[in-house]
Amino acid sequence: WRYDATTQVARPGDWEALEKAVVKVKEEQAKLAAGPQNGPTKKAQEKNSKKVAELDKLIKGQKARSSSSPVTQVKIVHRHHFSSELQRMSVVVDVIANGSGSLGSG
Repeated sequence: WRYDATTQVARPGDWEALEKAVVKVKEEQAKLAAGPQNGPTKKAQEKNSKKVAELDKLIKGQKARSSSSPVTQVKIVHRHHFSSELQRMSVVVDVIANGSGSLGSG
């Protein structure tokens, strides 16, 4: 799950961080390709290629899991902060289901 604090919405899957990591590895790969092509550079390029492949596999898995989730998003409607007297806190949320609209609040 990923949570956006500005909209107070949580959605299944957290592949955006993995996609950012892929971009960084590809940038590093481009820097290595622009430099001298020697043994250590080629090993680093191979290592980065394997890392990109692993990250792509993780991204596909995250996207597959999130698409199979029955819930599209959970939005916080109201947050009741922790009460020392009751020893609990509660949150009222709106759960949006895949394709069928809202499941209700609770």
